[in-house]
Amino acid sequence: MLDMLRNINGQDFLLYYGIYALILIVITKFLIYKIQNNFYDSIDTDDMTPLEILTYKTNGNFNELLNYYLFKMWRKRKIDIDTCGKDMNIKALVKASDDDVENEILRRSKKGISYKDLEKSSTIKSYISNIAKESLKKAKTRNIANPNGLIFKQKFMRFLMDLIVLAPGVIKLAMGLSRNKPVLFLIILLIISQIIFLAINSIGYEDVFNEYLKKGKDKYSKDSKYSAVNADDDYFEMMFCVAGVSSLINFPETIGYATALQDMGYKPIEYISSSYISSSYSSSSSSSSSSSGGCGSGCGGGCGGGCGGCGS
Repeated sequence: MLDMLRNINGQDFLLYYGIYALILIVITKFLIYKIQNNFYDSIDTDDMTPLEILTYKTNGNFNELLNYYLFKMWRKRKIDIDTCGKDMNIKALVKASDDDVENEILRRSKKGISYKDLEKSSTIKSYISNIAKESLKKAKTRNIANPNGLIFKQKFMRFLMDLIVLAPGVIKLAMGLSRNKPVLFLIILLIISQIIFLAINSIGYEDVFNEYLKKGKDKYSKDSKYSAVNADDDYFEMMFCVAGVSSLINFPETIGYATALQDMGYKPIEYISSSYISSSYSSSSSSSSSSSGGCGSGCGGGCGGGCGGCGS
């Protein structure tokens, strides 16, 4: 190879190297595109459960998951809820459940309990914390929460191909300098080829989960209250987790719970696109419990005529 480079005159080498660099730039683009496609194909969102979606979407926020459990239990008539100013009164309608979180909620709400008192339960926090950790682990196995492997593969491929692009030009440059030959145009060509190479072969990561949420929100926003009349609990649970509480306002089957949360001043956590979710569990309270209410220390005993009920 060295002899071949030595025997090519300067002008011919500039032409050959330009063509060589352009071909490899295109090949590199294709290889990076192939790496990205293989990664996206390995991501599976089709069989994600509502709980898994909400956990990844909110990074396991305690209040978001608690609200999900309360919604699910309210839909299945395991609890009744009444709004109480900026708080919510929860009353058990059944004695027990097979689910640990639901069972603890039922135990604490036998005689009625306020949302603010319920969210202080260390037992419920412990149960939900464990569930959040397991759900985030599942997200990592789907590659949703672990794009670092994709980034590394792209960087490695780009670095390797860049070396192949540069090698002939750098060797020819060294030969020219050792012979005191003019190398200005070769240096310019090397710089231009590098600028084009880096500009075209950028490292990227498309947030697949964010696209999944967008499609879900579009789907549920197009559904009318008439088309969801025969919808089952799974439909509404998925809607709650994918499209958020605001989507529940459109349906008579769910407007009660959505209104109750809105009366509390609840503001859902939005998924941040392209954020790399860690496996840590966030137990910080959301804004649903931050605003103070006008019902004293809780709604456990009812608040009189000033508090509207959301029924079930």
